[in-house]
Amino acid sequence: MSRTERPPDGATSALASAFVIRAEPSLAPVGASPDESAEHASPEVPHWPSPVADAAYHGLVGDFVRAVFPVSESDPAALLISFLVGVGSLVGRHVYYQVERDRHYCNLFALIAGATGHARKGSSWGWVRSVLELTDLLFVVDNLKSGLSTGEGLIHHVRDGTTTPPLSTGKTGTATERDPGIADKRLLIYESEFARVIALLEREGSTLSPMMRQAWESGMLSTLTKLNAERATGAHISILAHITPGELRKKLRTVELTNGFANRFLFVASRRSKHLPDGGHVADGALEQIAGELRHVVDCAQPERRLEMTPRARALWHEVYAGELNDVSASELLEAATSRAAPQVLRLSCVYAVLDRTDQIDFPHLGAALAVWRYSFDSAAYMLGLATGNPTADRILTALKGAPEGLDRTDLSALFGTTNLHRRSRPRSPISRIEATSSGDQCSSIRGNPGGGPSAGTVRKKRRKRRNPRTVCRSRGLIRFFRLIRQPLGRRPLTGYSIAVGRPRPMWRNRQKRNKVSTRSPIQSQRGLLPLFPLLPQPEWRRAGPRTRS
Repeated sequence: MSRTERPPDGATSALASAFVIRAEPSLAPVGASPDESAEHASPEVPHWPSPVADAAYHGLVGDFVRAVFPVSESDPAALLISFLVGVGSLVGRHVYYQVERDRHYCNLFALIAGATGHARKGSSWGWVRSVLELTDLLFVVDNLKSGLSTGEGLIHHVRDGTTTPPLSTGKTGTATERDPGIADKRLLIYESEFARVIALLEREGSTLSPMMRQAWESGMLSTLTKLNAERATGAHISILAHITPGELRKKLRTVELTNGFANRFLFVASRRSKHLPDGGHVADGALEQIAGELRHVVDCAQPERRLEMTPRARALWHEVYAGELNDVSASELLEAATSRAAPQVLRLSCVYAVLDRTDQIDFPHLGAALAVWRYSFDSAAYMLGLATGNPTADRILTALKGAPEGLDRTDLSALFGTTNLHRRSRPRSPISRIEATSSGDQCSSIRGNPGGGPSAGTVRKKRRKRRNPRTVCRSRGLIRFFRLIRQPLGRRPLTGYSIAVGRPRPMWRNRQKRNKVSTRSPIQSQRGLLPLFPLLPQPEWRRAGPRTRS
């Protein structure tokens, strides 16, 4: 039975605007103080994203948000995306939409960003987890994990079974099962501190980033290791992560933004919607009713099937695909972080269609997916802004936004915390004198020394090169040694004499091990101790001259 509500007849463009632009006033975040808004504001994007359009609250997900939002401080966008990610993981790898040879299933990656302690990101996930527990408790116990660390660890939790061949060759035998593997390939990963995961991506030799990208795309995970190599086929992995906007801008490197890691995530900006000192309680039976409907959704999604679009949905898809979903007018980094718009919209449409228990993606499903994507795009623009990927350039541009009169060299020195901009700025880009003015969102003029050298009239004092202390010690020791051996025999000291040159090493052991002769004179190289025994009788071979080896 379908829950799809068909819109009134009309032109496709008019229907699109009616379904994806109109916002629902009752679900808009309210109660945000001016100080909190200023805390969230960014110099690059001064305005918080507009509320999610009413079309996104379609079907069962709308019932959930409308039941929880009045009694929770969570952002409705955070409740919405958390519910979609949870449902997409719960239904498994059965329903898909195919484009050419690629299949798009319902697994989603979402990154909710908000101020720590004020955005109520964890509260939004708590409500969704409660519904998932009422729907399928074993799924939450067995398939909900946290603590991403390595790519191999990710494969291990969705690994295939492995077998061991017979030990003896030439005899008949059957392979024995060594590891049964994981039968249920559904995996929902919840990371409350995604900044830790981003830091792990920078480790040398880390395979976490490519394995996460493969998990989103195909579900075929493997590493070509020699011993104990594990692989996973048909993995259905979803990720819901939380982070602060500052950590996202600071830790997410340009490489992760441009290699396809970031554009697999749906960015969602979240903040406190209202102040409820005593919290709130949902009406009795509201969550149980939603959980009961979710059980029917999971049962209907079990047979593997391919979804198709209705004619009206296909007309809208053709319109937006050639338009906003492939628009490249944004900044370079923002375009790289949101360049996977079309696949994200298709996956969101599949989730909405599954929630309505239909075999087709209809116009409301696609309109709801477009509403979610537009909010995700605005959230990415809010968090990343007009970043260029160059830390020095981004820092200067941010300072220019707050200084309409411009910046001189003194201001730049104070900005970087040093009087020598050539030495401390990273990356090193010498600036002799910069006078910049801000006009709108772009810098109207930046003048400096394009050659990168010192400015005219700058005189630098030549610094004296410091010598290595070990080299100095070695040289002085050799001078003392040669002065000593040039003295007459009678004036030499009667006792053993040693000169410490460089790092001292054991004398007899190294000499015997090197030459395999224990009767030679213990004269060591100039890098170790130089003992002199001038009054002791020399060996026979020493007086006769150098000995040749046989």
